[in-house]
This record gives sequence, C-alpha cells and structure tokens, in this order.
Amino acid sequence: MASKFADIFRRLHTFKGNFSQLNMNFVVDCLHQLETKMTDFKNEGGLDLDQEELEQLFSQLEPDFWLEKELAYLEEVLGQKLLTKDDELVISKSKLMEIEKRMETLLSPSDCKLLIPELRRLRHKPFADLFNSFTDYVSRLAERFEKLVYPVKITAKPLQVNPDVYKGLIKSLVHVFRNAVDHGLEGVDERIECAKEEYGQISIDISTTDRYIVVGISDDGRGIDAAAVRRKALAQGLLPEEQLQGAGDDEVMQLIFADGFSTKDSVTDVSGRGVGLAALHHELTKLGGYPRVETVLGQGTTFYLYLPLENERAWAVPVSDLLEPLLETARHFLAEQMGLESEPTDQTSIIRPDSLELYNKTVLLAIRGAIECYFVLSVDDEVLRLMVRNYLMDDLQPGEEEEYMQDILAESANTILGNSVKYFPGLEELLVIDSPVALTSEEALMRYKEAKIWRYQLQTTAGRFNLGLVMPEGAAGGRLVDESIS
Repeated sequence: MASKFADIFRRLHTFKGNFSQLNMNFVVDCLHQLETKMTDFKNEGGLDLDQEELEQLFSQLEPDFWLEKELAYLEEVLGQKLLTKDDELVISKSKLMEIEKRMETLLSPSDCKLLIPELRRLRHKPFADLFNSFTDYVSRLAERFEKLVYPVKITAKPLQVNPDVYKGLIKSLVHVFRNAVDHGLEGVDERIECAKEEYGQISIDISTTDRYIVVGISDDGRGIDAAAVRRKALAQGLLPEEQLQGAGDDEVMQLIFADGFSTKDSVTDVSGRGVGLAALHHELTKLGGYPRVETVLGQGTTFYLYLPLENERAWAVPVSDLLEPLLETARHFLAEQMGLESEPTDQTSIIRPDSLELYNKTVLLAIRGAIECYFVLSVDDEVLRLMVRNYLMDDLQPGEEEEYMQDILAESANTILGNSVKYFPGLEELLVIDSPVALTSEEALMRYKEAKIWRYQLQTTAGRFNLGLVMPEGAAGGRLVDESIS
C-alpha cells in the first residue's frame, strides 16, 4: 500500500507541475490542496487502510470539475477551431497508426522493416522543441519568487525523435526547473553580495554521443551542499552513518533522487515535498537512462540526463565498415575462384578519389532501401577471361569468352556484394539490389555530380580489379557515413 500511495503522490506532483506550466492555476491550487490532504492522511496512519478504503478516499474528489472549469476558459479565449497553413496536410496520429497496421498486414516483413520506420518518422519532432514550454514556465516562476532570470537558453544539435517516447520524461522535468528557480537561483540582493549578475541564468544543452542523448540543465545559482545532503540523508535513514561517511560527494549527490528526500525544511506549493526528483529518476529508469549531477557551491548546478539513442533507422553504416568486407570478400573470391592473389595498389586500402577509373569491363548495381548507393566492379579483360573460364569450367576456344563476359561479371558482382552484406546480420533483407548494368570501355573515368566516391584498387597477376561505391549527395534511406580516412 505504501508503494501505491507513493506512486500516486509522485504522479499528482508531476501533474501539478505540468498544469502550472500551462498557467492553469485553478487546477494547480486544487492539486496542491490534495497533496496536503494526502500528506496529513499518511501522517495519521492512513496507510493501514486496504485498497478499497483508499479508492473510496479518491472517489470523493472531483478532478473532472477542476479540468472542465479550466477548459471552459480556454474555449472562451481560443474558440473551437484551430487554424492551419494552406500548404499543410494535417493527418491525425491515429490515422498514421492505422496505415501502419495495414502495412503490416499487406506487406512482406522486409518491406515493413524498410517502410514503417519512414512512416513513423512523420510523427517525429526536433528534440529541442519538447523543451519550449519551459522557457515561459521559468519566467513565470521567477516573477512569482521575485527573482530576475534571463530567458532560458537552449543549445541543441539537430535531432529528430518520436515525442511519444519522451512524453513522461518531459513532464517530469518540470521538477528540475522548479528546483532551479526555487532552490538554486539566489535573490537579487544575495547575487549582488556574491558578486554575480542580478539576473540568473538557466540553460539547456542537448548533445549526443555514440550511445546517448545527453541533456544538460544548468543554473548559475547557489549549488547543492553535499554536506547538507549527507546530514539530511542520515536524519532520514537513507544510508547507515558509516556508509555515508565513506561515500564520495558524487555518490552522496545521487541520494537527492530518493523518494521523499528534500533539503528544504518547509513545504511550498512549488517544492519541498521530496518527490519531484524521484519522479524524474523513475521516468529516466523506464527509458533505460540515468542522471548525473555536477555542482559547485556558489557557482551552480548541472543535471545531466543520459537517454539511450532511439534506433528506428534501420542502419547507419560507416564507409569503412562496408568497404572492408568488400575488400576481404573480393580477395577471397579471387583466391578461391581463380587462384589469384591480390594486393591493393595504394599504400592505404581505402582512398577517396574525385573520380572512379573504369577498366575494360564494368558493371554497376544500384542499391536501394536501408542504404542507397551504387556498387561498381571494373576489371581488365584478362582478369575477366580467367573469371569466365573458371565459372564455366569448359574448354572454350580463344575469343569465345567474350560471349559470356558481361553475364559472368554481373554474377561476380552479385556474389561479392551479397557475401559482403552478410557481415551485417539483418541488413540483407532491408536492401533492394537492382539488375546490373554492364559497360565496356577502353579508358574512362566515372564522375557523378555532388557524389562521394570510394574505391579499392587491387592488382593481380592477370590484371587490375577495381571496387567502388558511389553515394549521391542527399541519398535517402540509411546512410554511408563520410568519415576521415588517412
């Protein structure tokens, strides 16, 4: 029962913060009164009730009436219709989900894996946009507490996300901003005494690593006193005294996320109940993330939130990761099929030329789907003649190889590409490889406007063997990452 009660209390506290962001003060006041009743109820031994009695307690409330009163005012001001731009097509989320379900029914699994992530991305938004409501909220709180605060500064890398995934987390962040204004930032007189600007600063920085979205929420206020956190944690029995004394400041600082922990001695309608950061920790844990706190007394505090990166895009393959399997597969193919040893002609295996040199015979294969690019295989005539003889294993008369060259080269390209893709389990079913296009030339260069070209140039005893990848600028689907190669 205590666990259920604490969960309800956390949710109500988050609701209060969310409605406060929207300036829906009537609901906020009602929720604050409810929190006070629940606190009194708990202190009077109310947790000894069974679930039925607890349900009866909440059934006496009228939250629908609170909300209806606020919504009636909104309707009076905004009207019932929402205006949209003439060049926008508005489609409901439920309709998009209905289309997704139909695709799952009608299409093959591989087609679904390619198309459904694209459909879902129609619902995506810039991650930074999810924080926009906090700018006004901080201004209102600062005015209420008679503190001067610069407009919230948001710095963010471009990042599209599914907002539904982060809905609970964004709601819980209201507690961080409330604490920053109420606990963190000093009043004007105190800031002047500390030789600070009269105006405080709260900022949001959003960046990414290979594995995480990192959200940093900073203030330039008082900082958090680790010693005070230790004393409060000891008084509340969160950890034994010996363990607290032996713990470092970073470890102690994590205790501020414990349920019921607060360094404030009094409760206001904004903070002090000790459930806000616990609610944030709860939402982070659900997403597989975690928090970290950096604080310096007198200088400020930064809350770092680490969120696992979504991986709705099927593949994002670095160029070197795709080229190296191509090289190994091609060299294995030459050795096994024709008994030819091969070596790269350059000092490094991977180079990026301005153009792609074509030899006597060339085949191109367009790759579409999770990755979009062209695979190019170009060889000298003598190499291809040997490939034909080894494939057919027949006694051919001189000159008869010409009849089979294009087909054998196309088959070889398919074999090398197909075996290379198998280095990435699951990628093969997300690709569509078009029919090969064969070219014959004496000496030629392949150029592609606004494209990136990578190649391997192998030398065998029979002649040259050239592998290439051409990625048009702005190709859709998955991407080949342009990385620096020395």
